[in-house]
Amino acid sequence: MPQINSTNPATHDAHGETHHPTLYLPTGDVVLSATTARKARLFFRIHIFMLARQSPVFQDMFTFVGQNDLYEDTPHIHMEDNARDLEGLLQVLYDPTVLPYKHHDPNTPVRVLGVLKLATKYQFDTLRERIVNHFQADWPRTLYEWDASEALVEVMDGQVEAGGPYLDDMMPEPGAAIQLARQCDIPQILPAAFYHLSRLSMKQDWDECRNGGEASVYLVSSERTARWYLLSREDFRCLLAGREALHQFVLESPQLRIIEPSQHCLFPANCRHRRVDVWKMLEVDYLKGTDPLGTLRKYCASKYSDKGFKELCAECYQDIRAQLREVRVKLWNRLPEFFSLSEVHNLHS
Repeated sequence: MPQINSTNPATHDAHGETHHPTLYLPTGDVVLSATTARKARLFFRIHIFMLARQSPVFQDMFTFVGQNDLYEDTPHIHMEDNARDLEGLLQVLYDPTVLPYKHHDPNTPVRVLGVLKLATKYQFDTLRERIVNHFQADWPRTLYEWDASEALVEVMDGQVEAGGPYLDDMMPEPGAAIQLARQCDIPQILPAAFYHLSRLSMKQDWDECRNGGEASVYLVSSERTARWYLLSREDFRCLLAGREALHQFVLESPQLRIIEPSQHCLFPANCRHRRVDVWKMLEVDYLKGTDPLGTLRKYCASKYSDKGFKELCAECYQDIRAQLREVRVKLWNRLPEFFSLSEVHNLHS
């Protein structure tokens, strides 16, 4: 059975041309070839129906296949695509189980990028939809899903064992996700991926943290990392714009200046003073961190007995939490704007 990125020995002829070890099938009725990274040619002998029944592009292509270009007495088409990407596509078509289906796997975008690019190019719509749906499920598209994802991270962090996989190895990674979304037109995941990326330091680098140096402390302490090298110049511009916009939004949001008591406040003079204290606590916590959604969520979940809240009347306590929840919703809804993700704006226009 074919395997993605197979390392089985290939068959070479005198001209340095290579038969794929598992996808040069004796019963195949067409030969496809593609150039490898080493400028060699890799040949696949496959069945026309496997591609033509799922791809209108290949169906049309095979209509014009004749006897003018033969390879080992079989019609031959040389493809302009990367040989490794073509290999991945053919492997999935012959054995769909080779696709990575583990949820939250940080390596999924890297593994499926080549296959998805060709599935999109050649209109393998069913295959593309299957890969995209699996990929999108790892990235929240609503605030409710974001909170559920963050809760899952907390649970998994509590289950990390010494010597076992790091938390970072069990959760999605934003750099590769953004690259896949950009190159394969999946803008829906970009707001969550960019927001998560905005919480990280450049020191939290995927490769550096796994090279055994000082940076590995981030993994040991259950911090997350990113493949920063996969980001384009435009991605970095969006990231910096988003960080600045988030900072300004929280500090300038009029709803967060929760000073005036509730209309139904029982002790206006006392609560006005205490609400100022709550705002100051919130401001300090925000300035110390890089996760405004997380900071606001913590305050939304505050108990009446917590510091700063227990001296408020019940009406003001509920009023503050309601205002903070509303601010979180507004912040989430404006992430596409903050990170200059015009393609996401267009989805909702």
